[in-house]
Amino acid sequence: MADSAHGRTGTVQTTFFGLGLAAVVAVMFAHPHPPRSGRKPYSLLPYGAMIVAFGALVSALPGGVTPRLWGVVAGRGLIGALVAARQLVAFQDNTALIDRLREQETRLWSLAHFDGLTGLANRRHFHDQVVHALATAEASVLVIDLDGFKAVNDTMGHAAGDALLTAVADRLRGAIRAVDVAARLGGDEFAVLLTGCPVDEAERTAERILTALTVPERIEGVPVRAAASIGVAVARTGADVGSLLREADLAMYGAKRQGKGTWLRHGVALPLVADAQPLVSGGQPLVTGVQPSQMLS
Repeated sequence: MADSAHGRTGTVQTTFFGLGLAAVVAVMFAHPHPPRSGRKPYSLLPYGAMIVAFGALVSALPGGVTPRLWGVVAGRGLIGALVAARQLVAFQDNTALIDRLREQETRLWSLAHFDGLTGLANRRHFHDQVVHALATAEASVLVIDLDGFKAVNDTMGHAAGDALLTAVADRLRGAIRAVDVAARLGGDEFAVLLTGCPVDEAERTAERILTALTVPERIEGVPVRAAASIGVAVARTGADVGSLLREADLAMYGAKRQGKGTWLRHGVALPLVADAQPLVSGGQPLVTGVQPSQMLS
């Protein structure tokens, strides 16, 4: 009888160590990284395995088990609890790490596609959007160049120039449709992509932009108006992004030659001309010795 009881005890201990070890190993090697969409049901399998293992152990224990064996069971249970706690902490740490990585990924994507000062699309992103628009819909491009922007930088400083560029970006957003794309190509040059837009609507958009820019922006207490020249180009059959932007550039320079503060569509001989006004509201120079006529050069 003693040999039989000892054999059963040895069997129980062997079973315990095998099941307990399997459960602990399963937990320790469980993947600690939570998926993007939240914890999946299978991530709880290691803990379920521990419960099943200890349940099987308890059911296999003989009726006359010794306190020593129960001490071993309690010790194994404590080890399992510690391992489970370690996994929970790992889940939390990895969740925080993944959140930080997502934020960093979003920042990097934004830096790669948008202008850091104005928040508009940058040249590369605008180029990609034009390529996509030419492949799927009728497209027009407006190239906008500020008249006299250098004078603002020279007389009021670069901070004032940045404030003016930001104000121009806001005016552009307010003058176009939600489906259109406004971009800062660099310096004081902007562009707008109009998709599914007929010629007359592209021209009206240019007029709205010029009208929006006539409202002075107060910078450091000085009312400054961002006059601009706009070139409009409508994509023809088979046009590519290079030719479309080149035609818009040519139209913009033609508008400058016509007197600035105007828009001109590529292929049209006579543009609609708005009254050219000094960059500074009221015709007052920004510094002594600078005349309004010089502000437009």
